[in-house]
Amino acid sequence: SNNSTKAQLNLTRFAKLIRKNLEINQEKFISIEEEIEYLELYLALEKLRFDESFQYKIRVDKLIDETEVNIPTMLIQPFIENAIWHGIMPQGGVGEITIDFKQNVKNLIITVFDNGVGYDITKANKRSTHKSIGLKMTRERLFLMQNIYNQEFSMSLVKVDNEDPSLSGTKVTIKLPLNLF
Repeated sequence: SNNSTKAQLNLTRFAKLIRKNLEINQEKFISIEEEIEYLELYLALEKLRFDESFQYKIRVDKLIDETEVNIPTMLIQPFIENAIWHGIMPQGGVGEITIDFKQNVKNLIITVFDNGVGYDITKANKRSTHKSIGLKMTRERLFLMQNIYNQEFSMSLVKVDNEDPSLSGTKVTIKLPLNLF
């Protein structure tokens, strides 16, 4: 739209995202700090792409040292992509995605919540034109890590129904062991 300053800023973001993607895909695990940097770049570009049709928040528990706690690479981004494409875009209007990193004594708990239309397993199973393998691959990956490290790696995906539509949608919860990496 003839805004060269904004175009330059977003082209720079895109280049950083591609570079970051290449870097992190060389590693098995990255720090939460690096993951957040990657997610911020990804979300900023998706907001631009979808005409600011969603907001997002990334929150980290004060107990977590973002530079020291590591997570498997490319674990969260597919859920955010699904939240945008399958949750927020179909509903129209402005949606919200919230990503939380919390810890308890033994585990890191990551939640991704979107206030979109909500995940419907019956519709997901009936789709014939779109073959999403992200969820299946993530489950298999967590199962494999659980076997390798002999610790709990788990994931759940639930549709959240609430009288307040802004509190309804889809919630993904990922549970990882702390101090394993």
